[in-house]
Amino acid sequence: MLYVATKNERDGIRHLSEHESRPIDRFGDLVAWVLRHLDQDLTVEILARRAGMCPSHFNRAFKSVFGSTPGDFIENLRVNEARRRLSSRGKTLRSVAASVGFSSSQACRRAFARRFGAGPSDSFFTTKGPGV
Repeated sequence: MLYVATKNERDGIRHLSEHESRPIDRFGDLVAWVLRHLDQDLTVEILARRAGMCPSHFNRAFKSVFGSTPGDFIENLRVNEARRRLSSRGKTLRSVAASVGFSSSQACRRAFARRFGAGPSDSFFTTKGPGV
């Protein structure tokens, strides 16, 4: 949705019309799109283009809306999806890591350690399950 801000001459109040969008409006569909494309390269430039913003404005707006950088947000989504997929039997870390966009199983392990303090193959995950 696109809005344009106009100023009413009588009351001096700024009103939004159909051509200007707020960051929250632009991010509405972005998260759903990201979840469908976790296996792809999701750089700030790609996300900003998808949201119709320049990268520097996108970074600031994203952090103000979500409270984290785009990179941290994407990594969190990837780690949680990897944890969910690893809870199914027969899945290897290598295949799951690639399917959620990690460059390698080592990158996935490091992200798990940052997020949970333990690697994906530790008994912590296999005994407590994905609800941890």
